[in-house]
Amino acid sequence: MPVAGVDELLGPYQAEPYRAFDEDLIRSVGEECAVSLRGAFNALPELLLADGRGGGRIMLLYGEADGDTAECFTRIDPNGNPSVDGSGFSSGAGPAQPGPLEIFPSSGGSASGEDATSYLHGSVGSEIGGVVIGLADGTNISASVGGGRFAAWWPGEAQPTRILGFDRAGTQVANQPY
Repeated sequence: MPVAGVDELLGPYQAEPYRAFDEDLIRSVGEECAVSLRGAFNALPELLLADGRGGGRIMLLYGEADGDTAECFTRIDPNGNPSVDGSGFSSGAGPAQPGPLEIFPSSGGSASGEDATSYLHGSVGSEIGGVVIGLADGTNISASVGGGRFAAWWPGEAQPTRILGFDRAGTQVANQPY
């Protein structure tokens, strides 16, 4: 499996996420995110997912056992230096435990303007191996999936309209409106 580093993340945006990242880059991005999220947590929670797909950005998703999550959007410059582009915090009402073939979206949003981006993340059941987010403009975005969570970001302001779930064999097992 190829490991995405600065060159890959600076490349063009792609609807399919990279599956592995340079550890030093993730550590550096995490340090910047920790500063940005300092007021939301006593200590930065566990890193659940990294969602990088080019476009000079990477999104890190953090979470706690009680369902609280935080997302951190970071730009990467040509020298590999990260800068936080935005971050957010979602308070959980306890850990949502989807059934084995269920998907529970928990937080999403978008930033408007010339350099607009949008995102969605949530929980997945133990048998979900893939998530595809259908957007209002007809685009399909493959989410990063791992550790019982999914996350994806995309350029623009197109909103999610549908979430598809796939089992580990690639068979569609969920199709829900958003």
